[in-house]
Amino acid sequence: MKRAWFRAKDGTFYRNCPLISREMTRCRWPWRNRRFWQLAAEWDRAWQQGVIRKPTLGRGDIEAQPRPFREVYPDNPELWPLDDDRPG
Repeated sequence: MKRAWFRAKDGTFYRNCPLISREMTRCRWPWRNRRFWQLAAEWDRAWQQGVIRKPTLGRGDIEAQPRPFREVYPDNPELWPLDDDRPG
């Protein structure tokens, strides 16, 4: 499974907890899957230290496109201003 990364405004790449969680749900037989446990450790790191960043994508990485809060949460306009505060 390739790891997805969002592109920040400065050209670097980052992963956050929701992105990592989505990949964890795709693991088959999660409790016996080594990849699941690697993602769980990465999720813990992101939770404790904030978003995980790196300057360029590696061989096993892909760029993901974040969806705007206006699309994801159409019934919660109080979250829409967060579109302007995305990491980067």
